[in-house]
Amino acid sequence: MKKNNRQFTAPISKAMEAYAGDGALAFHTPGHKQGLGAHPLLKRLITEAGLRQEVSLMEELDDLHEPAGCIKEAQELAAELWGARESLFVINGTTGAIQAMLVGTLSPGDTVLVPRNVHRSIMGGIILAGAVPIYIQPEIDTRLGIAMGLSVATVKQAIKEHPEAKALVAVYPTYYGFCCDLQRIGELLHEANMLLLVDEAHGAHLRFGKDLPKQAIELGADVAAQSTHKLLGSMTQTSMLHIGSNRVEAERIRQAASLLQSTSPNQLLLASLDIARLQMAQEGAQRVNRAVVEETEDSPALTPEGNAALVDDFGGNKQLITVTTKAGNYFYILIDRANEDKETAVHFLNQVDEADLMALMEDGQSAEKPPAVCNCTEKCEAGAVNTK
Repeated sequence: MKKNNRQFTAPISKAMEAYAGDGALAFHTPGHKQGLGAHPLLKRLITEAGLRQEVSLMEELDDLHEPAGCIKEAQELAAELWGARESLFVINGTTGAIQAMLVGTLSPGDTVLVPRNVHRSIMGGIILAGAVPIYIQPEIDTRLGIAMGLSVATVKQAIKEHPEAKALVAVYPTYYGFCCDLQRIGELLHEANMLLLVDEAHGAHLRFGKDLPKQAIELGADVAAQSTHKLLGSMTQTSMLHIGSNRVEAERIRQAASLLQSTSPNQLLLASLDIARLQMAQEGAQRVNRAVVEETEDSPALTPEGNAALVDDFGGNKQLITVTTKAGNYFYILIDRANEDKETAVHFLNQVDEADLMALMEDGQSAEKPPAVCNCTEKCEAGAVNTK
């Protein structure tokens, strides 16, 4: 991933600082007038410097809906860093990015293949686009009881049964971190003249990890929506929409994004996207690779000093984890994969004695006195059991 010197600048933030430093009188929105009319609480929350820069709709600060200055430059730098054909800044979350992706690529009556574990924003986008969803089943991990990704075989069958489909929406990675064979899925879709649209809300960091799966547009996604605020350093509700191929109309996607976003975008949110990109250009690989620890057979067991200790594992069916806090308090998590309902059960136990724990861990036996199970709806006080 090559970076030029421009990657180490933040054009939106630079423009905001310059505007605030010009000393122009504030006869424009927002109503706090660059902090002059702000309440002290707001000044402490955002800082006086931030309020002076929280200005919108000024020519010097560009226009999100028709960028020609600092926003245009910032989006180009993002596209370069993430390897996209084009990148768009979104200030109403990945919900907005996903819906712009769908409205910008689908037409009323189009068939779209959708896994059943999609986020509600995808369903909203399908409704807005007037498309017709065809649901397909993701793989299920029966041991954990969670939905995983789509299998290649499932996608191949869906394409065969619905050759009229315009696109498939994939969740990559899933909200549990599972990544499917997106490259092969993309190949199958493109062979059938279908688009691969990706909800990559939890994958904005993948580009920067040497031991992580590749990001969606590197695997053939035509468009991918990423939550910059979820994994990286931008402010909440800021995201990016990456266009990866020429199979889609970039101008139409831009129009959809403009239609679905505020005409008064918050400049602090836009600057935070630009600064998050700057941070990843400067130290993204180091930060991500330091956070990713590959588990090996020689990896040391977790200890109380690390806040969690694996105490025992009875044949893989029942697992007891002791969790200690920095304050010295502790509680137990019992994972039962062989309970009478044939489903995985998780029990949270607070301050129980060793006899109760051993009885609970042993299959087919019961303790004389049932263990104290914490069912509090509020946080327990240290040492308390069933206080609510």
